[in-house]
Formats: sequence, structure tokens, C-alpha cells
Amino acid sequence: MSPEQACGWCVDSRSDVFGLGGLLCEILTGRPPYLGTDLLDICFKAAKASLDDAFRSLNECGADETLVCLALKCMAPDPDDRPVDASVVATELTLYLESLLRRAESDLGRFFELSLDLFCIAGMDGFFRRVNSNFPRVLGYSEKELLGRPFMEFIHPDDREKTVAAMSQLNLGQPVIQFCNRYCAADGQWRWFEWTAKSIPEEGIIFAVARDVTDRVLV
Repeated sequence: MSPEQACGWCVDSRSDVFGLGGLLCEILTGRPPYLGTDLLDICFKAAKASLDDAFRSLNECGADETLVCLALKCMAPDPDDRPVDASVVATELTLYLESLLRRAESDLGRFFELSLDLFCIAGMDGFFRRVNSNFPRVLGYSEKELLGRPFMEFIHPDDREKTVAAMSQLNLGQPVIQFCNRYCAADGQWRWFEWTAKSIPEEGIIFAVARDVTDRVLV
């Protein structure tokens, strides 16, 4: 409850914004903006805007600074210091969530390229969706070639049946599975790959990492 609401004064959209800030405060800190011995005590604190404890909890909660600042703005005692309405709050939250997604994509990209193994995302349709730079380096094909052809074309004919069997297990949502097969490199040599794979059947994709074990197998 905003101070003006607790006092029985006129309320507007900025009073609703205060309520949103209170919800965000409880999400971030685990406690509501006001604590008291009974309802009357809490209403009295709300009327006086006794927010020191709530603001202290927000500043010490360890949450992302963007969310903390948004909660503090929404809960400003003076309505003129708050966002004008809930749409402004929604826009700020949307921008924050979009920034998290961009950060996650960036982190995934860095992991993808820094991995010493061959890391890929494949579709249940039999095509690679994404491969890291180790695939072209080890096999000698361009990324465009690897993404443009069914990956079964690169696999040794004798290993295709067990690869299909592994795909079937992944399609059923089986836990992480491991298997080996041979891939034909651009120079005509066969490279042994040891795979660890996990699928998300509802999205039709497979996350897989392969280790080139050719030297170990041929020894």
C-alpha cells in the first residue's frame, strides 16, 4: 500500500506502481515493504512511508542492481518520483530480461568456441544446426558444408546403423548416451569420434560433444 493510499488521499496509476514495487521488494528480499505487530501497526507505517528497513534490505539483498533500482524507484514515498504507470515498469523489466537473454547467448557462444572438443547442436531431422570451429579444423570441411548436408553422409557406412539407434534413443528422451562412430574427413581419412549426447525431444534438438579418439583407437 502506497503512503497516499494508506492516508486515504487521492490515488492514481503511480499508487499501483508502488504496489508493483512492493511485490518486487518481497521477491528480491523475501520480506514485504512493511512489517508490524498487527494490521493497524502496518497501516500506520505505510501512512508514514516507513521504508528504511525495506530499502536497506533491498540494497543488501545481492540481487541484480537493475532490479533493485527499479524496486526503489517504484517504492519512492513521493508519487512524482515513481514511474508514471505500470507500462513503464513493464518496459524496464522487458529490457532487463532481454539483456539477460543476450548475455546468456553470449556466454553460450564463448563456451561453444572455447571448448577443446567438437561441440554441436543437431536437429532430429538429421542436420547440424550449429558446430563449433573444431569441426572444420578436424574434418577439413567448411562450416557451410557441414550444416548443408545430412550428417549421416559423413558417417562410415558400417557405423550408420548404430548411429541411427542412438538417434532413436535420443528421440525418446533417453538420458545422456554415449557411442562411437567414424566420420570421413575432407582428405578421405576416417576419424573416430566418441560422442556424449543429450536431447530435448519437445524441441527436436540434440546437444552433443565429440572427442577425436582416432589416435587412441588406432594404437
